[in-house]
Amino acid sequence: VAGAGAPADGHVPRNMRLALASIDLLQPHIELAPSLPARPGEGCLRLEWQVWGAIKVDDTVALWRATPTSAWEEVPFVAAPPSRRKLASAVGPSHFSLADGRVLGGDGVWATGHSPFSPPTIAGCARTPPHVGSAQLAVSVRADSSWAASPSGQFAPKLPPQTHFARARSEYKAKHGGFEVVGRSRWLSAPIALNCSAAFGCCALQNRRCSR
Repeated sequence: VAGAGAPADGHVPRNMRLALASIDLLQPHIELAPSLPARPGEGCLRLEWQVWGAIKVDDTVALWRATPTSAWEEVPFVAAPPSRRKLASAVGPSHFSLADGRVLGGDGVWATGHSPFSPPTIAGCARTPPHVGSAQLAVSVRADSSWAASPSGQFAPKLPPQTHFARARSEYKAKHGGFEVVGRSRWLSAPIALNCSAAFGCCALQNRRCSR
């Protein structure tokens, strides 16, 4: 099934991949990881993330909180430090920080050279919060927002999208037969744990090169 283009890649494995990709598109999933540890003076934590189950990643914001019960607060993405720019060019300009600090994801799982089994990697440098001690960091992604918009064009019906599949990319709820469909306009990654110090800023604890 995973061997796309192999000699034995017939109708059955192709249809299985199509079914798996369709299931994946029901709900985007963000896989977040620190790419490199923060360095003194950079003022930001370098991150990479992949968005599974999205055709188009519209934008990303970084969030942090001091404890698991605290409210999330947005922290901006900042310009890449010099040590980060080589990786930025490898990732691609459409997947890096914009001038206003907001990261656009660009094309999703069907971007050139990618598939639903290998989505593109998005990169950004999130400004570390003025905090000392443990904290959490996550990213929030808006994906496929155009699905929930009314179609345009000369012969387009004057109706909003009618399927749960499309409307689930917006703040949408529907109940039927004891089941409920809950959509959303933004999708949150699992948080990563940080250790923040006055000397080194914030560093992801899962990174073995984390300076404490």
